[in-house]
Amino acid sequence: MAEAWTRELFPEFDVFSAGVEPHSVNKYAVRVMEEKNISLTVSTEQVENYSDKDLDYVITVCDRASRSCPVKFEGIRLLHRNFTGPSKIARTKETEEEKLECYRITRDEIHSFIKNLPAFLNGTLKACDSI
Repeated sequence: MAEAWTRELFPEFDVFSAGVEPHSVNKYAVRVMEEKNISLTVSTEQVENYSDKDLDYVITVCDRASRSCPVKFEGIRLLHRNFTGPSKIARTKETEEEKLECYRITRDEIHSFIKNLPAFLNGTLKACDSI
């Protein structure tokens, strides 16, 4: 979702998305982004595929990825902001609508973070600041 929001809000940025372990894009994430007319690309890229890219920033959006990233990006600015994983919460819900609501909350939190991304990147806001 963070990659899709960044592409939508800041088309001038070159954005890549990868995980520390491969998996498909969650169907609920796809649906809630479609509600905002944003398509999620079906990417299963692993972070190792970007270890030799000339990157300006690496942004992690969950604590687990930040802690267990198998690649050490030397000389690249790192930015971390943890978001609650909606899949864990959604598993406790019974209806499709309740599950979708878990993803909507995370979608909207990520949107708030990404719309302020330039301020985070230039240091006028800290990733943990309230938005």
